[in-house]
Amino acid sequence: MASGQQPFAHASGDFRPSQGEVLYEQESGQCDTAYSTPLELGMKDWLSQAILYDGKPITTGREPWLHYCEWLRPTTCLLSRSTEIGCARAFDISTPWKIFVVCRFLPEGNVLGQTPF
Repeated sequence: MASGQQPFAHASGDFRPSQGEVLYEQESGQCDTAYSTPLELGMKDWLSQAILYDGKPITTGREPWLHYCEWLRPTTCLLSRSTEIGCARAFDISTPWKIFVVCRFLPEGNVLGQTPF
């Protein structure tokens, strides 16, 4: 992934059994705060989606609060039933100042037909 050989995408269920996953990708023009604190920045972006939530169950998986499409960053962080989370970041070795953040959580959330709260 970090070498540009793999697209940055969600892992298949085989690689994350019963785990939910959120992704964040950031590219800076320099070594700035966004580059230095990618986990914090990713969390802030994920949590900022709360204002998009309409209180309805997930019906398609394409709800605007599930995918923050304005910035082309597929993310979610509206999972009140999750009790465990683990996060990691990686730096792109081909593109300067590009970072990737992945967080996984248990139990997985955002299930079709259910609300996240």
